[in-house]
Amino acid sequence: MFSVARLDASQGVRREKLQKLWEYVKEYSETGRAVDIGEAAFTTLLNLMSATLFSVDFAQFNSDTSLEMKDVMECVARPNLADYFPMLKWADPRGILKKTRIYFEKLLAIFDGIIDEKLKCNGGKDNMVEALIERRQRDEAELSRNNIKHLLLGSFLA
Repeated sequence: MFSVARLDASQGVRREKLQKLWEYVKEYSETGRAVDIGEAAFTTLLNLMSATLFSVDFAQFNSDTSLEMKDVMECVARPNLADYFPMLKWADPRGILKKTRIYFEKLLAIFDGIIDEKLKCNGGKDNMVEALIERRQRDEAELSRNNIKHLLLGSFLA
């Protein structure tokens, strides 16, 4: 995914995402509205990552999807007492495990839909999902659909 050849091939995608960011900032500046640079940068990076992995944009500027993904990232990054004191894991004192489980279920459902869409399209190996699906179809015993979804989850949240 991050080989030199792959990065060179995705230069157009990076340029397109930066162009969208530029247009968003320009539109706001022309109307005199304030731009939340953090949110705009997050949405741009989110779409860059999702375009690389799935060839789709996950969010639009000022959208609920972008805010929800930001919540997911914050929840995953938040320190959990149960990580340091395993005896507290069952109690989930800060509710982090419960929230994380809910977010992961939503993301896995989204990935399931993306996999279904890619299976219908029978596209090339332009992204990670299509490469994993192609690998699964070649050797079904090695890579299950569930494995693909969890690989995507790990890659996306990393």
